[in-house]
Amino acid sequence: QVLEQALADIGIGVEVTPLSSTEARPAWRTGGHHAMVAPIIGQAEPSQTLALSYLGVDNPAEPPGELAEMAGEGLRLPIGSDERRRAYQEIGAWLAENPVHVPIVQFSTVVVSGPDVVGTDNLLPLDIANLEFRGVGIASP
Repeated sequence: QVLEQALADIGIGVEVTPLSSTEARPAWRTGGHHAMVAPIIGQAEPSQTLALSYLGVDNPAEPPGELAEMAGEGLRLPIGSDERRRAYQEIGAWLAENPVHVPIVQFSTVVVSGPDVVGTDNLLPLDIANLEFRGVGIASP
């Protein structure tokens, strides 16, 4: 209801159909709904984010040809190179001008711990909002 009202306030009429997490993605992927409210989890490598969220099954329509072409060109560039970084920056700028998905909420991952927790300075981000906690523990008294 909150989302429906927020969109109505800016002139967009929608009817939100609540689905469980096990129902939502399959319904979205088969074209069962016009839109889906779900996270786009950024991956460690931009090509993975594009493949999962923009070029693959979580984009229920054929991806724009220009986006697919730019993604393919970026993928062929050497990992870690300035050329690859610039290519993905250009893709980001293109997506800002030609949105495939419309973000409605942004969140940040924050880890807060007490002084007796050790190992948090070496957390490995697997992707956004997904951290590797092996090696984190409680200090001996």
